[in-house]
Amino acid sequence: MTEYYIDPTATGSNDGLTKTNAWGSVQEMIDGTGGTTPGGGDTVLCRHSNSPDETLTAKIDVDNVNFYGDLTSGYARVIGVNSSWIEDGTRYEIDANSSVVNCMDFNLSTDAYILLKHFLFKNATGSGVNFNTAGTVCNVFINCAFRDNGAKGLYGYRNSKGLYIGCLFNGNGDEGGYTGGNCMVLFSCFRDNTEEGLLELFGGGLFFGNLVFDNGNQGIIADSDIAIVNNVLNGNGYSQLSLNDDRCVVFGNRLTNAPTSYYGLDANSNLFLSGYNYFEDNAAGNELDITLREYVNFTASTSTDDQDNGDINEGYTSKTDGAENFNLRSDASLRNQAIAIPLN
Repeated sequence: MTEYYIDPTATGSNDGLTKTNAWGSVQEMIDGTGGTTPGGGDTVLCRHSNSPDETLTAKIDVDNVNFYGDLTSGYARVIGVNSSWIEDGTRYEIDANSSVVNCMDFNLSTDAYILLKHFLFKNATGSGVNFNTAGTVCNVFINCAFRDNGAKGLYGYRNSKGLYIGCLFNGNGDEGGYTGGNCMVLFSCFRDNTEEGLLELFGGGLFFGNLVFDNGNQGIIADSDIAIVNNVLNGNGYSQLSLNDDRCVVFGNRLTNAPTSYYGLDANSNLFLSGYNYFEDNAAGNELDITLREYVNFTASTSTDDQDNGDINEGYTSKTDGAENFNLRSDASLRNQAIAIPLN
């Protein structure tokens, strides 16, 4: 296992093997400037010395021409460090300067394993990070920020099996984050993005402990087979949480301040399990919009407006004790076949 170095103040065609012979940019690392390239199990330290550290004139093109020679033995770890080469949470800043479409493009035809830690991607006219090909899987982002990009903060719909921990998605012109299938998003923040905070339309994964607020559209849109647990969604422009397909678990979330005509929970799905969620200050009558809740009994009705049965074990709570009879808008033909599953 080898340690490499990037220092944006470095000059010349260095090999990155020592601090005094560091690469001058992330692109030099990817291109193997100086005849060396990191592989699985190697670490690359990226020294923060300016603000920003790299001002791009072209996107950083991550392809499998050079950089991904051998990642089968483990992740290549690329880590931002401070000016003394110490990892203390300081982010390595990459600025597209409002003149480059994406800060970083992943153009890979095979599976790849890379861990990016302590990076900031900002001011792209397109997305901060963009995944172009379906072969890119199992990438990890830790304490990364995607800020003030013209489109998405992270366009990761082809980054399946990705892991995002402690990341910030702020002020982007489209979605904050658009993840691929079977991804995990943990302890991250999505705020002030023009459209959705977090969008996942390919199924599978876990959203846990995230803060999602003041985004222009929905807070979170989720597809099938996703566990959405212990998140806080507040003040987003449309519904706080929208489910577009089946078999989701929605548990222990706080959904508040949905505007008029939108919902704390908008579940356009036939099967999902929900419990111990908290609703407060959503527009009157708009707390829930549910096609079919799996464990709450409905009475047969031809009306599109119906109420739940007031079951105290239904798993929904509100600011006012005993006010769990939310108004429901239901258009499911099978709603009277819901299954009652007690929580105790």
